[in-house]
Amino acid sequence: MCGYQDVQVMWEMVRRSEMELSNERKKRKRLLWRLPSWSSRTSSTDLMDPH
Repeated sequence: MCGYQDVQVMWEMVRRSEMELSNERKKRKRLLWRLPSWSSRTSSTDLMDPH
């Protein structure tokens, strides 16, 4: 029985780490989607405009 419990614990650890990784990827995708909108607001022409 002990061996079976070890397998269950290991499986749970793997599942948790996979869920954390997938959550990290989703967060990164959200950040990457925000970058283009931010960069388009501050274009190089805006920086050169003396007004």
